[in-house]
Amino acid sequence: MTRLALLATLALLSGCETFSAMPAHEKTWHLLNAIDTGQTINAARRPDCWREVGFPTRQLAGEHPSEAGVYVTSAGYSYAYHRFARLEPETRAGRIAHQVVRWTVLLAKGATVKENHREGVRPWGGGCG
Repeated sequence: MTRLALLATLALLSGCETFSAMPAHEKTWHLLNAIDTGQTINAARRPDCWREVGFPTRQLAGEHPSEAGVYVTSAGYSYAYHRFARLEPETRAGRIAHQVVRWTVLLAKGATVKENHREGVRPWGGGCG
């Protein structure tokens, strides 16, 4: 139930009308963000096993964030990505820069999830003995 509440909250806070109406890159980013959130919640519950090292999450939520801090930070990321993804630059250079930043952020989120998994951090439980 907590997972469902998290996903619903992230979707509502991001301002999306419906998930199915989102472009594929945005759906992918939000799903990766939900997985990363689950991994970070799991890590937050086990400060003896893991600490937050990611930028800017560590600066925003701390080395050993509370679950509330993780949810707030994750919802903020979700909202920011949604708003950024919907920008429509007017110049060709602006559109290219927008695409580069959008895909860089998406790939970075995927790399974070992959690295967390490699370190043994699983969403919603498991890992660390």
